[in-house]
Amino acid sequence: MDMQMAERLVARRKAAGYSQEALAAELGVSRQAVSKWERGEASPDTDNLIALAGLYGVTLDELLFGKASPDPKDAGKKDENPAKSQVRISLREGIHVVDPKGEEVHVGWDGIHASDAAGNTVESDPEGEGVTINGTHYKSWHDAHEELGHDLKGKSDFRRRWDAFPFPALVLVAYLAVGWATGQWVVALLLGYLVPLYYMVGAALGGEEPFSLVSGAWPLLATAYYVWQGIFFDRWGSAWLVFPTIPLVCIAFDSLDKWWRHRK
Repeated sequence: MDMQMAERLVARRKAAGYSQEALAAELGVSRQAVSKWERGEASPDTDNLIALAGLYGVTLDELLFGKASPDPKDAGKKDENPAKSQVRISLREGIHVVDPKGEEVHVGWDGIHASDAAGNTVESDPEGEGVTINGTHYKSWHDAHEELGHDLKGKSDFRRRWDAFPFPALVLVAYLAVGWATGQWVVALLLGYLVPLYYMVGAALGGEEPFSLVSGAWPLLATAYYVWQGIFFDRWGSAWLVFPTIPLVCIAFDSLDKWWRHRK
């Protein structure tokens, strides 16, 4: 089924104030079946299409191909009933909230289901056996976070390979080697700054945070510079001047990062 029809099914259901669970009960199908229709993974059969059209008060053509041509008599008329957020609470269905912007949250006996206007969905299992995000099941929220990141967006293959490399272990080996070879154990601790810097570089090279690399790395580099100047040149009193540059650099590059995201 094409995604345009899937989006129409979502829009019609939300406009009618049905949750996926309530619509499934009305049609005598599973909620998973309704979810697959709305993700474009499957198509309703003819009987269900007819039932949906009747339920929503539209023709099959409107349901399958979009809105019908507007009636000339209605031209210039304003909508007397603008869309409003709908909240339904019942013992059988649970709590169901539909926002006219396309967002939906349903809390019921079968768990929690949430979706946004872009079609992203999150479903939690009522038995606590995991979570399903955009059709992919994870054993726990922790696993989903590890796989998708904090913003629940999938990481690129490059980013996964970059993060999988045991760089902290490599830095630890380097620290021990430098410490044993030179006896400068305190100085060798500066190698620890490379660990967060490594992951920031990976995010930048992965195309996810091109400008935030500088705003994130600059405090680390400034601190490392201060410690280096103090240990090797005893400039603890003057090297601190690097710290006032931190908020300036962070504000500048955070602004560039926001501009970049908005541009994309």
